[in-house]
Amino acid sequence: MKSSEMVLVVFFVVAGAVLLAATDFLLPVVIGFFSMGIVIAMSIADRVSRDASRKF
Repeated sequence: MKSSEMVLVVFFVVAGAVLLAATDFLLPVVIGFFSMGIVIAMSIADRVSRDASRKF
């Protein structure tokens, strides 16, 4: 995993957590941030696992 992708995932999760702590009526935005971070993390993990399987 590249460090820039890691930073992106951490940013989305942290931003979601901060928004969640700050407000209750921005819940759709918070859910959007979390889902975005999860989607990015899943796509990265998928690419990493494909790279690993190609090496073996």
